[in-house]
Amino acid sequence: MEKLKVGDRVYMVAASYCLTRRTYIFSEVERVTNITAVLKNGDKLLNEPKRLTLNGKTEYTFHQMPHNTYASWKLVTQEVLDKYNAYLKQEAIDMWFSSYKFSDKQKETIYDMFKDEQNPE
Repeated sequence: MEKLKVGDRVYMVAASYCLTRRTYIFSEVERVTNITAVLKNGDKLLNEPKRLTLNGKTEYTFHQMPHNTYASWKLVTQEVLDKYNAYLKQEAIDMWFSSYKFSDKQKETIYDMFKDEQNPE
């Protein structure tokens, strides 16, 4: 497991209180010392990687603990960016459907398109 270097991109996922929304927080390592890594957003992380036992990913924890004890940062990968983009698309879809008012004709068309998928014979 490697220590963080200047320029490494890291992320943290914060869940809302009711766990229905996630917030992705991205940052970049700006400075590194023997013990800490300072991110562009001002957070200080311990530059001692820890391996998560559940999924095998490497995480970096906060240097001081006024923050959430369970929050940790991980290195950004293409898989993470793909998940983030899919999450943003799903959020946009949900927002659009919650704000769009369908006409009765549109509702009928949508119903006709999907009714057979609901009740396959």
